[in-house]
Amino acid sequence: MLDVKKRRKEHVWTGMLTCKKCRNNYPIIEGIPDLNLPRAGKGLIKYKYVQVEKYYNHYAAVHDLNYHNPELYYMRKVENHVILLSRPEGTVVDIGCGTGKQTLFLASINCRVYAVDISRKMLLTTRRKAYGLGLQDKIEFVQASADYLPFQEGVFDRAYSIFGAYNHALNYREGFNRLGKILKGNGEAVISVFNQYRLTWWLYSIFTFKTRWIKKALKSKQTYLRHRVRRRKYKAWTHLYTYDEIKQLLRDAGFRSIYVGSILIFFKPEFKYTPQTELKGVKYLLGKIEDKLRWVPPFNRLGTYLIVWAKK
Repeated sequence: MLDVKKRRKEHVWTGMLTCKKCRNNYPIIEGIPDLNLPRAGKGLIKYKYVQVEKYYNHYAAVHDLNYHNPELYYMRKVENHVILLSRPEGTVVDIGCGTGKQTLFLASINCRVYAVDISRKMLLTTRRKAYGLGLQDKIEFVQASADYLPFQEGVFDRAYSIFGAYNHALNYREGFNRLGKILKGNGEAVISVFNQYRLTWWLYSIFTFKTRWIKKALKSKQTYLRHRVRRRKYKAWTHLYTYDEIKQLLRDAGFRSIYVGSILIFFKPEFKYTPQTELKGVKYLLGKIEDKLRWVPPFNRLGTYLIVWAKK
């Protein structure tokens, strides 16, 4: 049920959505429905979701600046290559769209895109870019968490979740099950997530003799991303996946063909601005080696990120 408070042209700008089944109310703010279901919960679980939302709301302002460097541009090239391998078409969903890198790319190749993010600031940034490129009519914006996707079953041809949205999904098992359900029978998904077992961690511990640090890092799959804005600190709960875990989760979700590779095997990502965007010197050579070994065992288990191409 929809209660419209204000319209802008043909769009609902403010209002309220009410679920007929559960009777929960979900506000529409600045044209974007807020379907962040976990925020309606209680206690520690609610607190962790609110933490993630705040983290990315504050990170949105510096996201593109911090991602402007050779390491992350290399990663983006790899992700886009795998996205194209999945033959994007029809209606697609971009889960954890961030500031819109994949959303805008998919819209530019004539996909109908549902851009989903837990952060309203990220969605507003993506929408602003979409209007600047004239792609706004090809994109719908929804505020929601990766593990509570508010869509009917069998509506999407493809699903994309790039750069770790599922790392912040507390109910990640249900999130992957839901991912399988919202895809059509011949649907495909491309996902990238933070990996627990990273070759760069092993190399760091060897060359710095910090073995205690690596033992602690490998003992738990739960950690936090941290971001500082002036004197305030923000953190986001993060679950690290392994090769075997991500394959099993997707099998349980109904995917039959699952290919897992690695990104950033031999060097770490950087989250700071540099003017250049191309790898040079040793890192250029390591990138070329990685391109050959990405899907080859054991290297497909050892990247900073795991990238997954899964087919139902």
